[in-house]
Amino acid sequence: PYIPCFGGYSLAAVGRVVAQPGNPTLFAIHRNRLYLFASEDERQTLLANPDAMIAAAAARWPEVLKVLAY
Repeated sequence: PYIPCFGGYSLAAVGRVVAQPGNPTLFAIHRNRLYLFASEDERQTLLANPDAMIAAAAARWPEVLKVLAY
């Protein structure tokens, strides 16, 4: 079983420092990691350039965690 990365928040939203829940029916698995999305367009963006989108979200994840802590 897979556990969604970034707490189940939309990968694209995390990259924008937004804590938007991902939709479990809109997902992608990349390098054995599960990512959720809020829209099919976001999912297609990941599929086109996964490493860039994942890197952007990883860089901004600490900021999202701060927002969630309030």
